[in-house]
Amino acid sequence: MADCGERIPRSRWVLTHAERHLLRSLQLLLEDNGIQFAVIGGLAVMVHGSPRSTSDINVLVDCLLPSDRVEDSVYMERFGFYKKSNPSSTGTVMTIDHRRSGYAECLLANDELERWAIGTAKVQSLLGAIIPVVSPEAHCSS
Repeated sequence: MADCGERIPRSRWVLTHAERHLLRSLQLLLEDNGIQFAVIGGLAVMVHGSPRSTSDINVLVDCLLPSDRVEDSVYMERFGFYKKSNPSSTGTVMTIDHRRSGYAECLLANDELERWAIGTAKVQSLLGAIIPVVSPEAHCSS
């Protein structure tokens, strides 16, 4: 198994105001749709020990947002996201853009290991937001 490194103190987590806003907006959107998720990618790596900058928020989800919701600009605007003329979705990845804070990638958990990663995510307080983040074991296994 890969070495995940030492965990860095929370005081060294560096999230911009826009990233915090995007993370909170994404959390509210996913929870409103009953979608289980866990933060992965650069943000999860930062939480588990390596300072890292990121330009987006990546989450592993148990299902993608329903297409009728993504197509509903009024609904998406409630969370600060907007409907693109051609939403980016490959069937396993959905990219949604936020009006003020960048974009988020929702990656569908399509195998047993990825579903396990969501189920074993550790809840973390990220600057005021309580967010599930993949465990170091899951992050190292992927």
